[in-house]
Amino acid sequence: DLGPKVRETLGRCNMMKHVGTIANLADDERIEQAGAFVEAIDLLVQIPPSEFWAESLPIAESLAQEARDAVEIRVATAQAKAQERLRTVGDRLAELAARAEAEIEADADGDAGLFTAIECPVCASPARAFGDLVDNGDVEVDWNRDGTNYFWVAAPTTIVDRFQCDVCELILTGRDEIAASGVPSLIENDRVDPDVLAELSYDDF
Repeated sequence: DLGPKVRETLGRCNMMKHVGTIANLADDERIEQAGAFVEAIDLLVQIPPSEFWAESLPIAESLAQEARDAVEIRVATAQAKAQERLRTVGDRLAELAARAEAEIEADADGDAGLFTAIECPVCASPARAFGDLVDNGDVEVDWNRDGTNYFWVAAPTTIVDRFQCDVCELILTGRDEIAASGVPSLIENDRVDPDVLAELSYDDF
């Protein structure tokens, strides 16, 4: 027995797949359906695992551990290959690191939001972290005699899902590999002008 919470989750996923196949559905209706789906799933994933999985918990935990083990093996293999690459580089490491840094700076001029510069966990050279660019800012409050004002302070941030180092040739793909490698999953992208991000409205405060 999958349990009611698991069945509900699968049912909502199947419902969204069906919504995606409706050709004449208006955009606002798609957005409404997607919003309801995200809200429902967000509530479901906050349920304690024992309550969510019910009798399926032992199987779910076993499968999750197998998946984590597989990811860790992939990451360890990739890091070992990168270490081997370093041994072949030898005394040229500083030269290659400087070249990588120059290329990163040059590419950043073209599209600052495409990637974020980060230090490689294997060779400590400048590397690239790719992912979705989001505004991870926060609200700041200004109290004065005229009243209370709320304003948004933007913080362009990359949600990392791919990593690439041109020096040791370490490549990581997927947020599971990023997490297993120790590369930060969220990196503030200081090359992006915060003004290019859409400001959020706080008129309801």
